Amino acid sequence: MICTCRDCGRTVLCGVPHPRCVCGSQQIAVVPHEVEANPAWVGIVSYFRTSEDTGVGDTVQRYAAMLGGELFKAWAKKLGMPCGCTTRQKEWNLRYPYTAPHDQQQSSSH
Repeated sequence: MICTCRDCGRTVLCGVPHPRCVCGSQQIAVVPHEVEANPAWVGIVSYFRTSEDTGVGDTVQRYAAMLGGELFKAWAKKLGMPCGCTTRQKEWNLRYPYTAPHDQQQSSSH
């Protein structure tokens, strides 16, 4: 479920125990979000999905890991700040899920 932080207005994944915004607030409100057309980048990312990916978050995570995601996490940890990767991956999987099986999506895009 997608919610909104009452303090800063950011979108927050609230389907987890004790949801918290990246701003540190636990003041999370369940606010219905309008269903909007997927941004163009979602279509581009979905082209690179694998059959194991449940949504855009999984695809982005896999490519970020290949491009040095673990180095960024280590750097962020040294600075004492969360990278937010896991939360973002879950949020994007909820917001931009892959509904059609991978082979159907690929054949319909050609």
